[in-house]
Amino acid sequence: MRKINKQLPIGSFKRFLKDGPTLWREIHLSENQHVYKESRDFILINEQNEMCGYTELPLSENDKDIHIDHYKKRDLFPRETFDWNNLIVALKSDEFGADYKDNRYHIKKEEYSQILNPATDIAQDYFEYLATGDIRPKPWLTPPEKLKAEKTIEVFNLNHASLVNRRKGLVRMINAYKGLRKEVVASYIAPLGFKSLQEQELL
Repeated sequence: MRKINKQLPIGSFKRFLKDGPTLWREIHLSENQHVYKESRDFILINEQNEMCGYTELPLSENDKDIHIDHYKKRDLFPRETFDWNNLIVALKSDEFGADYKDNRYHIKKEEYSQILNPATDIAQDYFEYLATGDIRPKPWLTPPEKLKAEKTIEVFNLNHASLVNRRKGLVRMINAYKGLRKEVVASYIAPLGFKSLQEQELL
């Protein structure tokens, strides 16, 4: 997870809000589907650099299994349903990330103060990656920061085996490129996601 550089809402989303929607499902009505897609694609490409907002998996606007997630769940924070800063594009998977947070972990309202928010927190400052692909809190964090990092890993299941294996494979690839200039390696691996891991390994 890393800081998402949230921007101002796009025009079609602002116009949609002027109609006074009260429920999120209104954005999925046939006359508003373009608003949803334009918003999703803008967030993914311009704010998240084509990575899942929670796992840093590489994503494309053409992927079928991506969606706009509400970092703060709508049923817990209804007033933030249409808050642009609460909208994060994520891969749909019950095993980790957004859907795991909501459907498997079942996050509670009071737990949001115990985890990182990628829209506001510099999340990459809290984590380091091992050669095994595991993510863990950085050792120099304060005790409260360490607890927040550990809770974030738990809530989003960031050490799920499939994520660990993909990160491990990326570390191996970077090591195989040792000897090449860092800029060259960076250009090779840029489309593979996990930017925080890439930055750590290319220091």
